[in-house]
Amino acid sequence: MKTHTRLPRFDRQWEATIAIYENETDRRLLTSAIKDYQLNGTEPQLPPALMVAFEFLRPTIDRRARNRARRLARLASAQSTPAPKTPTISVGATGRSTASLSIPLDPSAPLSPSTPPSSIPDESDMAKRFSFWNEFARAHPNPLYQKEIDADRPDFETDLWEHEDTDSVPDRPDGSPMPHDELVAHYCRIIRNDRRLLTRISDEIVRLAGVLYRTTDLRDFIDRFSEHAKTHPIINLNRANCRRAFIRYMLSQATRYRAAIRR
Repeated sequence: MKTHTRLPRFDRQWEATIAIYENETDRRLLTSAIKDYQLNGTEPQLPPALMVAFEFLRPTIDRRARNRARRLARLASAQSTPAPKTPTISVGATGRSTASLSIPLDPSAPLSPSTPPSSIPDESDMAKRFSFWNEFARAHPNPLYQKEIDADRPDFETDLWEHEDTDSVPDRPDGSPMPHDELVAHYCRIIRNDRRLLTRISDEIVRLAGVLYRTTDLRDFIDRFSEHAKTHPIINLNRANCRRAFIRYMLSQATRYRAAIRR
């Protein structure tokens, strides 16, 4: 059975938004960046003013890509019954470049929120921790909760973690608003110094992307993430959104890492 692949939709509303930019070069750059991201997952390198517009569109583009991946997976499953694959967990390494976020939507039975145990081995016994996540991957080919599939978003994008509900965006000592880059540095320091938080982030990355990072690995990536955020501004920057952006960044690193070791 032959299937026809449609190009991702480029909304008229997007065209109207892009037309607001007076400079033709800006309009062309933003249009090209959106289409490249839709087709290839290429992270754009845009001036801040254009990057803000792109970041507003990114959730819609990502949601549609996940829906399309799910439809294709179901279609492939209906057309053939391939031999089952045994998922494996990789040990993360530092020094990888940024890649687009890709969370595969396997058509197999999703997890229920009660599936993960309340106690996951910590880094005091990395062998046990590594073994736990390998067993988890073998038992759950689809790492997503049903509610994540229904919402087309992983839980970390919507849940508030510890202390995030009481966060207040800080000002400078003189009372003036703290600019974006200083706020990123502020929240990155919080992440870096909170080992419990880093461990939870590590759990989320290995569940969704199958790469197990130590907290020391994650600390190595924080400075790179902080630099990344200067050219990829975080919308509505606060403690929760900085943590979510860091997880997205690390998921992209994990995706790129897994692709590299399969070559």
